[in-house]
Amino acid sequence: LPDGMETAGTTLVAPNSLVALRGDNIELWRVGGAQPLASWPVPALRLLQLADKSADGRLLVYQDWMWGQLYVLRVDPAAQTLAEVWRSEEAHVNPGLPRLSPLLPLLAIINDGVFSVSHLDGGESIWTSKSTAAVADQVFQTVQWSTDGQYLITQARYHGVRAAAII
Repeated sequence: LPDGMETAGTTLVAPNSLVALRGDNIELWRVGGAQPLASWPVPALRLLQLADKSADGRLLVYQDWMWGQLYVLRVDPAAQTLAEVWRSEEAHVNPGLPRLSPLLPLLAIINDGVFSVSHLDGGESIWTSKSTAAVADQVFQTVQWSTDGQYLITQARYHGVRAAAII
C-alpha cells in the first residue's frame, strides 16, 4: 500500500494480493501497488469488521459490529475482482461469529440464539434450528465447522447449563 495510507484492517488473500478496509470501501490491492484493483462500497451506516475467511482467501465474511448485518465477498486476485455474493441485512441480536464451511459455499450463523446454515450460491437459508431461544429455552452461542467440513460443532446454553453438540 502507498506510504501514509491508513486502513482499518488488511487481509492477505494471495501471495501478492490483499484486501483492505479503507474509509467507506473494501479494496483489493496488489502488494506494492499504487491504486486498488477493485473496490466494494460499504453500505451506509455500517461499521464492518472481518469475521471469517475461507482457507484460500477467496471468500470473506464481514459483520457490522454494531447491528450484526453480514456481507460475504468473493475475491479473485487474478481477475482483479471483488464482488458481493451474499448479504443479510437483518439485524443480528447477540450474534455468534459467522463461520464459513471449509468445503462448500455454506455459512453457519447464530442470530438471537437461533442457529442456521445458508447456502451462499443459492442465497437462501437451507437449515434453521426448529425453535427460538424463548420457546426452547436454548440459546446457541458458538458454531464451528470440523476441519474436514463435514460436521458443525455447536455450543448452546440450555436452562442455564452449557452443552455442546456435533451436527
